[in-house]
Formats: sequence, structure tokens, C-alpha cells
Amino acid sequence: MSFWKGKSVLVTGAHGFVGRNLMNLLQEMRRECEFRILSPSRNELDLTNEEQVATYFKEHKPQIVLHLAGKVGGILANKTHPGDFFYQNIMMGTLVMHHSYLNGAEKVVA
Repeated sequence: MSFWKGKSVLVTGAHGFVGRNLMNLLQEMRRECEFRILSPSRNELDLTNEEQVATYFKEHKPQIVLHLAGKVGGILANKTHPGDFFYQNIMMGTLVMHHSYLNGAEKVVA
């Protein structure tokens, strides 16, 4: 548990299916070891907007980034709008990784 002690942990996609379950686990872990959890909603942080991502990372300086956010949909949605799904997901991943690097994050899991 000492790995987490005092760290600032950003969870993107914290309000989705996988993210909610991870948040429950992280909340339980905080009972044994104090660390900060950042979990902005998509209304609070648009991960496809570089200006917003840059500002968020500069302000919050997460040390651990757990990137779970993504544009998801069913088979029909993916089949109908493949370019939009690809663009949004590639931009989220690229911006999260790039600004994690620029702001000295110790670990990124995507």
C-alpha cells in the first residue's frame, strides 16, 4: 500500500461501467492508505480538447493516471460512425498520455 500513500490518482472514465467498479476498489484502499482520487466527469473535462486537458494536468498534477475513458457504443453505433469513434478515442489516449508525460506522472495505465 505504500505505493499509493500521498499520491494524486486520476481516473478517467470513472463514471462508466469499469470506472465505477475501480472507484469502489480505490475507495476501499483509501481506508488503509491515504491518497487523493481525481475523477472528473466528461462535463468537467473534455479529454478530446487539448486546452482543457493541459489545464487540468497543470492544475492537478496527477502522479498516477488510470485512463479508462472512451467513446463506446453498440455494434450499430460503431458500424455507423467508425471515424468518430476512432478519432475521439485516439485523441483521448494521445492527450492523456502526452500531458501525463509533460506533467511528470509516475505511472499511466491505459
